[in-house]
Amino acid sequence: MTVSRRRWIQGALAISGLVSASRASAMGRTPLGGKLTFRLPWALRALDPHELGDAAAALFAHAVVDSLFALDATAAPYPTLAASMPVRESGVTVVRLREGLRTARGTALDARDVAFSIERARKRGAAALLSELAPARIHRGDSLAFDFPGAPDPIRVARILASPLVALLPRGFSPSRPDGTGAFRAEFGERGLSLTRNPFAARGAAFLDAIDVASAPDLKASLRAFEAESDDLGWLGTGLFAERSGAVRFDGGSAAWIVLTVALGAGS
Repeated sequence: MTVSRRRWIQGALAISGLVSASRASAMGRTPLGGKLTFRLPWALRALDPHELGDAAAALFAHAVVDSLFALDATAAPYPTLAASMPVRESGVTVVRLREGLRTARGTALDARDVAFSIERARKRGAAALLSELAPARIHRGDSLAFDFPGAPDPIRVARILASPLVALLPRGFSPSRPDGTGAFRAEFGERGLSLTRNPFAARGAAFLDAIDVASAPDLKASLRAFEAESDDLGWLGTGLFAERSGAVRFDGGSAAWIVLTVALGAGS
């Protein structure tokens, strides 16, 4: 029995798609493969999702960590790392984590990590956001449940915990070695930041195998590398001396604004 090359590729892709789909959950992401490379004109040594002024977190935290809830297109909250929406019980508002949550480095998460994350965020960028909530407590000895005294409105609680500034982190989190439940595992090295697919991703596997972000001495280095086709993404142009053939322009929105703001204070 012979099989044409086209039929063989179609069959292999179908099997690969089924295996990938079985690994992806919640978000329904199907891993595709490939690597994205680019440069940023500042040092890449740390990433802290709870810090308001962390430019690396503004660009990459969503790839590394998740919040307990998210907002849909109508701004209504829905559970992501939480097992369900918050509920009121006997004068407190209770939230329960999904079972089996693990970080990219294999650390199991429970309600103690939630309490740690909330109080850590309260001391940093989420102080105003969390002013409505008392410190989270373990709920009646349940290792996966936590509550807020005073029975705050459950929907309001979900909205607050949907903020990326209140992302769930493991206890003992280190910005220089960030860890979370996101689609990618983060590692800082001599060249910059390496993001590789997280096998324990809580909301489904990453589309890409990896994203490599190098630290460049200036913006010219990025444009030069993009023009030479050694980078996949360039900032503020399609090349340093000439336009790269086939390059597509796009507006990065708030991400581009962040890069421009940092660059203004960084000189050349």
